[in-house]
Amino acid sequence: MKILGAVLATILTVALTAATNDPLAGRTYEPPPGHGLDYTVHSSRVDGVGRSTIVSGELFSDTPSWVPETGAVPPLSIPGAVTAAHEVLMTTVRDVTTWQLAQVSLERCGKQHWLYIVRWDSIENGPDYLSVPVLLSGKALVPVAADDEKKLGDSPSN
Repeated sequence: MKILGAVLATILTVALTAATNDPLAGRTYEPPPGHGLDYTVHSSRVDGVGRSTIVSGELFSDTPSWVPETGAVPPLSIPGAVTAAHEVLMTTVRDVTTWQLAQVSLERCGKQHWLYIVRWDSIENGPDYLSVPVLLSGKALVPVAADDEKKLGDSPSN
C-alpha cells in the first residue's frame, strides 16, 4: 500500500508540474500526452518522400519566451512565421506555385516553449504536404528527407 501511495504521489507531482494555469478557460491546462516533453516531431511528404523535423529543447536557447496566460502577444507575428516558412518552401519544392498555405498554428513544446507550425499543401499532388516548424525567434526549421537522415546517421539503420 505504501508503494502504491508513493507511485500516486509521484504521478500527481508530475501532473501538477506539467500543468499551467489557463485563465481563459478558468482552469489548469494539462498538456495532452506527449506535449509535456521538451521535443516534438513533425512529418511532411514532398514528391512522395517522407520528411521529418525534430524540434528539441536546445533549439529554444536563443528564442524569446512567451507566456500566453499573461495575455501577451507572441514575439513573432503570424505573417512573420508564414514568411519564414515560405523561404523553406521555396528551397524544398520544385514549383512553389503548385502549393498553397493550408494552416498556421501555435504549438506548445514542453512546459515553457512555443512554436508555429506552418503547413503547405500541394495543389497538384494531393497527399503531399509540408509542415514547417518556426521558432518564435523567426528561425524556420527545414524538414529532412528520411534517406538524408539515414545518411547523416540521425536515425537507426534497419
